[in-house]
Amino acid sequence: MTTLLCGYVRRIGLVGCCLLGIRLLGQPMQIQHLTVKDGLSQSSPYHMLTDSRGFLWLGTQDGVNRYDGHRFRVYKPDVRNPHSLRGVNVAGIVEDKEGNIWVGTEQGLNRYDRATDRFSLIRTSSRKRRASPFYATDREIWFSSEGEGLLVYNFKTRKLRRVGKYAYINRNFDFVDWTTCTPAGDIWMLYPKGIVRFSIKEQTYHQYFTNTPQNEYGEPCNVYSLAVDKEGIAWLGSDRGLIRFDYRQKQHQLFDWTSGSRTLGVVFSLAEDYLGQIWIGTQRNGLWIFDKKRHTFREVHYHDNSPESFENYEFYRVYVDNSGIIWANSDPDGLVKIVPNASMFGYFGQSNPIHPARNLSDLSIRCMAEDAQGRLWLGTEGGLDVFDRQKELVEERYFTNEDNILKYIFRDSKQQMWVGTFGGIMRFDAATKKFQTFLYNHDPDTRLYTRNILELPDHTLLVGTSLGMWVFDPDRRTFSRVPYHTDQNIYATFLDRQGTLWLGSYFDRLYGYRLHGKRWQKTFEGFKDYNINAIREDTTRGRLWIATEKGLLAFDRTARTYRLYDERDGLANSYMYGVTVAPDGNVFMSTNHGISSLDTKTGHIRNFDLTDGLQGYEFNGNAFFQASSGECFFGGVKGLNYFYPRQFRTLSYQPRIHFFNFKVNEEPYQSSRNVDEMDYVTLPQSQNTFSLEFASIDFYSNGKNSYKYLLQGQDHDWVQAGDRTYVRYANLAPGRYVFKVKSANRDGVWNDTERVLNLTITPPFWRTWWFSALYLIVIVAGTFAMAQGRLRSINRRQKLRLKIALDAQEQERKNIAQDLHDEVGSRLATLKLYVSSLTRYLKESAEADRLKKEVLDIIHISLVDIRRLLRELSPRTLEQYGYAAAVEELVDRINATDQVHVTFECRKLSDQLSKALETGLYRITQELLNNTLKHANATEITISVVPSGQMLSFFYSDNGQGFSYTKAAKGLGIQNIESRVSVLGGKIEWFSKPGAGLEVTLDLPTDS
Repeated sequence: MTTLLCGYVRRIGLVGCCLLGIRLLGQPMQIQHLTVKDGLSQSSPYHMLTDSRGFLWLGTQDGVNRYDGHRFRVYKPDVRNPHSLRGVNVAGIVEDKEGNIWVGTEQGLNRYDRATDRFSLIRTSSRKRRASPFYATDREIWFSSEGEGLLVYNFKTRKLRRVGKYAYINRNFDFVDWTTCTPAGDIWMLYPKGIVRFSIKEQTYHQYFTNTPQNEYGEPCNVYSLAVDKEGIAWLGSDRGLIRFDYRQKQHQLFDWTSGSRTLGVVFSLAEDYLGQIWIGTQRNGLWIFDKKRHTFREVHYHDNSPESFENYEFYRVYVDNSGIIWANSDPDGLVKIVPNASMFGYFGQSNPIHPARNLSDLSIRCMAEDAQGRLWLGTEGGLDVFDRQKELVEERYFTNEDNILKYIFRDSKQQMWVGTFGGIMRFDAATKKFQTFLYNHDPDTRLYTRNILELPDHTLLVGTSLGMWVFDPDRRTFSRVPYHTDQNIYATFLDRQGTLWLGSYFDRLYGYRLHGKRWQKTFEGFKDYNINAIREDTTRGRLWIATEKGLLAFDRTARTYRLYDERDGLANSYMYGVTVAPDGNVFMSTNHGISSLDTKTGHIRNFDLTDGLQGYEFNGNAFFQASSGECFFGGVKGLNYFYPRQFRTLSYQPRIHFFNFKVNEEPYQSSRNVDEMDYVTLPQSQNTFSLEFASIDFYSNGKNSYKYLLQGQDHDWVQAGDRTYVRYANLAPGRYVFKVKSANRDGVWNDTERVLNLTITPPFWRTWWFSALYLIVIVAGTFAMAQGRLRSINRRQKLRLKIALDAQEQERKNIAQDLHDEVGSRLATLKLYVSSLTRYLKESAEADRLKKEVLDIIHISLVDIRRLLRELSPRTLEQYGYAAAVEELVDRINATDQVHVTFECRKLSDQLSKALETGLYRITQELLNNTLKHANATEITISVVPSGQMLSFFYSDNGQGFSYTKAAKGLGIQNIESRVSVLGGKIEWFSKPGAGLEVTLDLPTDS
């Protein structure tokens, strides 16, 4: 049953391939070949991965390569770098959920930390055992290990465990591991013969197509590659062809392709794309696509414009990335990138030895047109070929033995085909298949030829030559000379919708004429010294597009204004040969360096090259044409390109930009982090010069990206960098900067978001805010200190003067007291004695006794006052017994009056109190009491003195009528008190208001 089915499938595959031969022309693929010349470290990238950042990682036999669409970065072992890759032969690459890359080599598992741009090795065996990672979770790496089975490494706990005892990894240097883990929880792997499925849940192995007793299905078969599709079907690449295996139904099918002696051969690699197709890499039998629904094979051909063939390579690995791009290892020469359904030019001109009827008479095409049947008339240097597009055959060939006589091909309004040649024109007779020649120059050796043909409104033909123009009347079959520009080379003619005839002469200028029968009225003359090669009209927008040697002219006929597009606007080359205008107004041009297009809305110019399917870079004049269907044709030296303008869709892909090669002061930036993973960089003022490279991770644009950047804080506007990816800023002033860069894809579509790097240049310490603040603080503090020092000096001097004054006052008090005691007191005492003695000599009488008594009372009162004054001026108790005793004595005298009650509390004072402190405190107490007794009308007074460490706390209060301090402060009493407090170095506070009594607190240092 299986054999019959396989034979049936083989026949289907062969027929399907033949039927799809024409359809493939409608499914162009952009193909690019990358080799060691492009930077690949080695030509055998057997393992591939597209990571979450968009990079393509390639594992080769000489390290790991990371590709961004522009350049390769190579990671190799380096004995001098402990953070380099360990092991040279890569056996597998996976990415974990944190974005780190795991590379398996003969040394074990290498973990690439993206943040630090460093590798670290996890040895999975005590011996050198090749580790091949194939699956990663948020905490585990699954890998097969040579001789040790299926292993799992938990990079969170750093623990290793074995989940399966078997995993087949041979010792060949070019071994490719096809082990894969499916969503169903199965691990599929190759066996020396056949395949093995390991059930993770059941922990069981199941063998298929093996030669062991444990084989569960199929005859032994050599399997070289393995892929499991979305439906869980296993596809096996074998030496017999492609095998479809449904292990659940225990069924398989074998698909092969044959054509004559050629077969599919050994299938080395398999991969499923997003359309469900299977890509097949073979052993020097090409690259193929298998349609699973139709069971048909399609061969993928290299560029039609290239002699290279995929049959020259062994495709050991085919990989489909996240965006649908196919990458294939074209061993032994690098890597092939294939973009399916790309916007490509159709190409006709490749040699076909099997079908010579499809070959052109000569590849160099000089002119072209379309006949009434839709066939292409191609004037080549080897003859005229009439090509049937439907049959893809050259149905008719003319002038194959002539030497480049075809200069221009034209179809008139009567569907008659005309050919310009030397000395005249030729008309084709469709009935006889022959040409009739009409000459304006009968010299058989003439080199004068017809460069262009145009039908005028009266249905005559205007023929342009290198020596002016002729008008040919098809009915009369006669030529008449045009009397204008008889000595000029008419390079281009065009009749616009408004009836204006435009003439372009060789390196002269552009002319415009309105035709009135045989009379021509000149309406325009301009663009002096321009070589006008071609003229076409945008009828919708009323604009002429003119191809010149200086570039493309957009000419507004009404306003008489123009715009020149040249290499400064992005053209690959300014020499224009032909121009066509699409219905949307966009313009396509053939040049000396390929084909270019202009988006008239955005002004963006796209330049196409060989990877876009061009026949070559060099095109020919007069070899361009736009069919009635809108299809455009451009001919060059190697054939013909054709396309519909609408097929070149604007690429909307917006690539991510990555940073690299960050240098500071021309040296690599020293940091533990990778600049591509950094958002902020802080540099000292001495490192104020930096350079940086950047690039888009873009596999669609083939390096045709444009960039613009801006350093906020330095640049005033975006800097248009073109394709330059390097920036350098020197001698930046301290401050904060934001570097922004945007990229555009090949079609000029810019990223919506910028890639940003915040940069801070710290100022020198003397220009920092904290230093300025500190400097200000120091200045203010210094000024304040100087002022305070000045004030303290003044205060010290004032205190000194005050102290001297107070000391002098005290001394004066003592002197006065001493004088009163010694002089006045003794004299009053003597006077009292004299008065007493004198009264003895007086007669006794009441009047005498009265006088005696009054005199003695006055003397007594005077003595009492003198003693009181002596106590106030220099109390002996203060000198002999100290402050407390002196105040107690003072309080007792006040309390003895029974008018005011004074409460005095004084805790034990130190015996070490200075006389100055005791005297000063006593005078303060005395002054307070005097003020209260004189002015307060108080009945209660409280005095409290409490020593506390090195301070003496004094409290005074009364219940008198109080006062306003601001008014009373001017009084002599308060001033005396505060002066004494200041001299003693203390602090006094007053608490009083009218009607609320008085409270005074005083703190004095005991060492005053």
